[in-house]
Amino acid sequence: MNDRDRIKYIVIARGFANFFVVLLHTFVPEIRSDGPYVLTAFFWMNSFTFQLFMMISGYLYERGYLKYRDKGFGGFMRGKLRTIMLPYLTISVFSYAGIGLAFLLPASAKVLYAGGYSKTGLGEAVFQIITYENHIIKHLWFLPTLFIIFLLTFLMGKFFAGLPGLIICLAMAVTSYCFKMPTLIYRVCSMFIFFNIGRRIKFIDFFSSKKWFVPLLAVFIGAFIVDRAGLFLNNRALAALSAVVIGTAGSLTFFTFSKFIVDTAFGRRVSWIGDNSFVIYLLHQPFVVSGVCGVLLMYTALPHPVICAVALVLGISIPCLLNKYLIGRIRLLRGLILGDFMKNHETSGAA
Repeated sequence: MNDRDRIKYIVIARGFANFFVVLLHTFVPEIRSDGPYVLTAFFWMNSFTFQLFMMISGYLYERGYLKYRDKGFGGFMRGKLRTIMLPYLTISVFSYAGIGLAFLLPASAKVLYAGGYSKTGLGEAVFQIITYENHIIKHLWFLPTLFIIFLLTFLMGKFFAGLPGLIICLAMAVTSYCFKMPTLIYRVCSMFIFFNIGRRIKFIDFFSSKKWFVPLLAVFIGAFIVDRAGLFLNNRALAALSAVVIGTAGSLTFFTFSKFIVDTAFGRRVSWIGDNSFVIYLLHQPFVVSGVCGVLLMYTALPHPVICAVALVLGISIPCLLNKYLIGRIRLLRGLILGDFMKNHETSGAA
């Protein structure tokens, strides 16, 4: 497989991950309470979506390692502060301010209270943004988590690239299930293993072949069924290992499927989502997906699947339209939101 084809299938895999992240967020609490099948679908998506994103980030990091090494530690971290932490800070401030203003209007405040949001004071908001503890925008955990993983990987990359590093990452995942810890530490411990696996390019490319699709899918579905059956409820270490198996098998399944559809019309559509994944990820929550779901649930009698479909379409299309007609045309906005201060617009990404 040449470099161009390799990147094409990775972009498609990122498109799948982003599609399922947006769909996952349409399952607001009221919709999740519809029954066991809906809740199972929610947990299924939650078992591999961010894990796939993390694995892709590790893969792209390893491919670009020589470029990162040439920049040195300072240059590398400045770049990640700009492309990861600045967007995190911008979207956090914008979201807290927007939700605070929405609480001033009775109609929108009613929707927010129904969605589980509460008023936040200025000092509390600053603390939550800095530490991520009780952050009002739940999906943004991925950015500071990825930043910390990048930092640790750059400082100790050779160690984590070997078998001992893989074992340490696995032990971190188990630890995250066995002990209560601050949110960001928990996220780093539980997700580092997927980033580490993604760095193993030969491993990813080997399993991303046609002969492995059915076995990987079988492991993915089988492990998920066993996990949902509650066999590991009383053993947190086994529950952690189960989550690693499910996340890895699920991610590799989508890597493999992405390779199959590289040159198809369907693959090109998913690739479009992958190309726009960062702006979709940043802007689909909370005002588009959760907002649309909240308004439609409260003020219409539409069936829940219709509400999810509407929120999904808007959650993907509105961020892309905003990027095309507003953010992408204003350099300062593009820099603050996407970390892209280039004179000519270049798509930024967390990876």
